[in-house]
Amino acid sequence: MLGKLKKLWRGEEGFTLVELMVVVIILGILAAIAVPMYLKSAETARENAALTSVSNMKSVIDTWAAGDGDGQYPVTTNIQNVMQNAGINWTGTNGGVTGPWGNAFEYVGTANSYYVWTGPDPAGNYFMATQNQTAQQVPLSSVPTSSTASPSS
Repeated sequence: MLGKLKKLWRGEEGFTLVELMVVVIILGILAAIAVPMYLKSAETARENAALTSVSNMKSVIDTWAAGDGDGQYPVTTNIQNVMQNAGINWTGTNGGVTGPWGNAFEYVGTANSYYVWTGPDPAGNYFMATQNQTAQQVPLSSVPTSSTASPSS
């Protein structure tokens, strides 16, 4: 009986090169489909995170203006205190809260208006909110150029 088993086992030769090549090709096709879909999903998640963060910061600013600000928005030099009192590690520079792409959040404000934003994403878009506008994706041309810019009312 052991002799028959040895004889049967010797007949098994494994997979042919063609069979292995077919498996490798199928795996390559699946990877070519799955990887771009994953990358797009990951970028969409980062965009949604940026919009959510900017929206949360807008809520903090609007809440502060309605309460402690007596109807006025925090000026640019006061935003760090406002955000940190709300539990946001705002520094306006590296080391504080950053957007999904590692950029610091920025703020420009006067008593009557403000901008808060982060970006750019790999496509060059920014994510911004103002006193009159909910968080949304905007082009560079919509973003203030420096911390001395004065937002429009």
